[in-house]
Amino acid sequence: LQVGSHDTYVAQDSKMTLKVYGVPQSQPVRSVLWALTIHGVPHELVIVRPGSKKVGGTRHPDFLAKFPTATVPAIDDDGFLLAECTAILRYLAAKHHWSGYYPTDLKARAQVDFFLAWHHRNSRELTIALFAPVARPDLNLKKNTTIAPRVLGSLEGMLGGGSRFLTGDTPTLADLVVYGDVGQCQDKYCGLADFAPYPRIRQWLTQMESLPQHQEVHIPVVQLGAFFRKAQAKL
Repeated sequence: LQVGSHDTYVAQDSKMTLKVYGVPQSQPVRSVLWALTIHGVPHELVIVRPGSKKVGGTRHPDFLAKFPTATVPAIDDDGFLLAECTAILRYLAAKHHWSGYYPTDLKARAQVDFFLAWHHRNSRELTIALFAPVARPDLNLKKNTTIAPRVLGSLEGMLGGGSRFLTGDTPTLADLVVYGDVGQCQDKYCGLADFAPYPRIRQWLTQMESLPQHQEVHIPVVQLGAFFRKAQAKL
């Protein structure tokens, strides 16, 4: 699997440019890259391979010295180091005043925070249960087909209010994060789930694909889907 096909927006002073560590095939990395690209924030994607102990890997001593969790995405913002997708997004939203995607109103922000928390044990589990067992055999994970109906059923119910997006009629960080794992399950990408029983999710996916920079940021997902299908065929 080739990595590194995301364009970067680099400021004139590269030493001051926000560095994002990861690969664009990573779902949480894509969420961060998409948010940065939508808002036109200069950044540089530094390719780091998840799980690798070699130079340029998340388990190499050089990376671990900065980010002991050995996970991506991670950022270096002029010396400020931070890991974990949702923590990074909250930080960037606060720093750059992304009030549209992370509201300042307490109750509206709480709704976004709900989905950022829900994601960890729900939409993120789609990747862990269905994608990782095939694409990351080094993790020794077993495929769990019971996850998709539970997660997608829950998401379908929460989209029942008639809003275009998860918390209302405008997209937020919640949509970017949840879409990372749900969106790649579509047949045109990895084909991990059947969306026929979930009309609200299908409508939401269509809305997400109309957002700025969706196509640009998700080019690596097409490649990811081809890689996944080849890996699955070998099992």
